[in-house]
Amino acid sequence: MLISMLDERDRLMEGLRDAQNQLSDSRTRLSEVERERDVLNNQLTSCIPQDTAAQSCPHIIASNRKKKYTH
Repeated sequence: MLISMLDERDRLMEGLRDAQNQLSDSRTRLSEVERERDVLNNQLTSCIPQDTAAQSCPHIIASNRKKKYTH
């Protein structure tokens, strides 16, 4: 019985390590995607004239304004 409990503990610890590694990888990927989003957003807003952007994409303009004031 003690051996099976130790085996179960080892199995659970391995699962925990795997989950922690997956979480770390996901956080890294999230950071990369957020940076990519910001770069693309900046490219988009710099290429679109402000009058056109305000009419066709007000959510992008509003989003960028919020970022400027919150950082």
